[in-house]
Formats: sequence, C-alpha cells, structure tokens
Amino acid sequence: MLDCYPEDIEELAIEELEELLLSVKFIRDEPPKNYKSELGEYKLKPFNKITLGEFISLEAYFSDNYLLKLLNIVAILYRRVRVNEWGDETLEPYNYHSSDRLDWFLDFKITDVFGLLPEYIKFREGIIDQYKNLMTESYEDDFEIDSNMDAEDLKAAEEEKKQQKWAWETLIWHLCNEDLTKFHAVCDLPLILVFNFLGMKKELNV
Repeated sequence: MLDCYPEDIEELAIEELEELLLSVKFIRDEPPKNYKSELGEYKLKPFNKITLGEFISLEAYFSDNYLLKLLNIVAILYRRVRVNEWGDETLEPYNYHSSDRLDWFLDFKITDVFGLLPEYIKFREGIIDQYKNLMTESYEDDFEIDSNMDAEDLKAAEEEKKQQKWAWETLIWHLCNEDLTKFHAVCDLPLILVFNFLGMKKELNV
C-alpha cells in the first residue's frame, strides 16, 4: 500500500513514518455501506430469489468471520447474465464453488460491495424471524458442553451437538425423500418456497 520495500520503512524517521501512515489512514475506518447491483458483467442476485443451496452456502460464511469470506460471498451473490430467446435476462445457475472465482472480483473496489453485508444480514435475520418455528439450534450460537453435566444431560447435549452439525444435510435428506439423486434439484429450489411449504407442513401436521 505504501509502494515501498519493508526495509525502506525500517530506515525511516518517526516523523516520516507518521506522514506515510496518514496517507493510508483509511484502513482504520469501515468502508461506506454502499454497494453496486452490477460489477462489470456480473449482477447481484436479489436476496428474495436466493435458492436453498445458496442460502446454506452463505450460512457457512456468515456463521464465522464473514469479513474474511467477503470474496466468497460476492462470488455467490454476483452472477453473469444471459438474455434468453424471449429477451429476458437470466442469471447463471449456482453450480460452481465460490472459491474457484475469488480472483474474478479482486480488482473491484471494497466500496462496490461492502454494503451488501449488512443488507444481507438484515435479510437473513428477517428469514430466521419469519420462519422461527422451523429453525433449529443450528441457527443459534454454538453452545459449550459442560464437563460438569451428569451422564444423562451430557448424552443429550452430545446428541444435540450432532443434530446441529448435520441440520442442513438432514433437512435436504428429508426433502429428497431419502433419494440422493434429487439432492441438486432440492438445493435449486427457491429458499422462500421451501420454507413456506415446510411451514405449511408443520402447521397442518401433514
């Protein structure tokens, strides 16, 4: 960022170093919460059209330090566009791994995409709140298993931990009707459609 070698910095006087640091002081501040709906040939997919598979992938990145996974998140949400025979724009399907596309977005500015993080978090929280009767503990903060628990509670906690670990896989397995060949078809279903039908199934007990 300073366009010099580390050895050059070590030889600088304190006053010169302070002057250089002023030129990059922006790194201490959070970027503006703006974002672009288009990045060159890529378009941002509307959050309300996200599929179940995309939501699950994004959950993996947002459950940890999502700032370190910004490129992965961008690679999922921004897609190339094709105009079909009817003149309608269609986004490319999510049939790739986000890590294969990280280099594609390195040349874009942080201010082009940073604002989508709080926007997506707001969308995610809305989904979890709207469908909270469907949500399991996998959406909550991980709990610690207390070594002071008695044998029965420890066994129950261990079982709960396993349920958390495989929550999404279990959901897809049930939606596939235990037919693994339908895995990708289920993941390509719209998230809101899936949750609406799960909510109906639970409410009507069918």
